[in-house]
Amino acid sequence: MAKNKSLLQLSGRIGDFDFVNSKSYGPYVRARRGTYTPVTINDTLKINARRSAKLNQLASPLYRLFTDVASGCRDNRLWPRMLSRFKSCSSDNTVLLLQQLAGLNMHDGYPIGKIWSLPTYSIRFTGTELLLDIADAPKPRFSSLSTKANSFRYSISAFFLPVKKETWIMDETCTDWLSFSDTDTAYQFSFAVPKGKGGYVLCIKLDGGLNKRIIENMDAQRMMVLTAGAY
Repeated sequence: MAKNKSLLQLSGRIGDFDFVNSKSYGPYVRARRGTYTPVTINDTLKINARRSAKLNQLASPLYRLFTDVASGCRDNRLWPRMLSRFKSCSSDNTVLLLQQLAGLNMHDGYPIGKIWSLPTYSIRFTGTELLLDIADAPKPRFSSLSTKANSFRYSISAFFLPVKKETWIMDETCTDWLSFSDTDTAYQFSFAVPKGKGGYVLCIKLDGGLNKRIIENMDAQRMMVLTAGAY
């Protein structure tokens, strides 16, 4: 029996369709390559996109500061962990967003609380200064096998975000090296507060030392966000 063939052999383009005469598949019709169906973005997606942009704008410069001061003791998931905390906040108020960072460890696998009970502290403002008073800093519990630490110190990093300038201002100060036999571990830290109003973040970093020299070891270096608020 003779093989039927289409009486109408088309090749080319009509409208949004291409007519193709293929050696392998014979004649067939396909949608024009490169065509697409426009997608309408609903209001919810637009709102979420605007909020994500705002959160990124707040988090990005602070993240860069964190990576500098915690260069030897942070993990590679610090950025998504910061954003996750911001997104969990029901408000877009800057201070409330920053307060979500309290307790955030720079390295999730090496939390500061695992080797050091945080010292008792209080914060007060004098108009031009933020004063952080540490009443008594406990002794850290370093692993003797990995660090051999015989001294320690801790530092406070203060980050201020003035409302009008929208640029972070950073200050940092550190204690003396403390031996495990020291009994006087009370300190007062003073930071100049920018003019006007804004938000702040305080971070605390612990360094283990051998003969008063930093041990560059993940077990001996820990950092976390101590607190955040408004000034």
